[in-house]
Amino acid sequence: MSSTIEECHFIVALTPEQLQGLLHQADTASRHLYCTFMSTTLPKDLLHQVNVSHIASLSFSDGHTLYPSPIDHCA
Repeated sequence: MSSTIEECHFIVALTPEQLQGLLHQADTASRHLYCTFMSTTLPKDLLHQVNVSHIASLSFSDGHTLYPSPIDHCA
């Protein structure tokens, strides 16, 4: 049995405001975020931030999941 604990790749956001704060943190890159609120309450400006973020996915309490497209900065 290993004596190390693997870092969790899953983060919970309780509100759209909390999600916005998480999207600006570098340590959320490649992580899966879960929102306890419904996808229909996500403001459009925050949806844009999600789409350009480096998170792996964003799931909502209503079952919807967003997978931001990787951005190719070399194109």
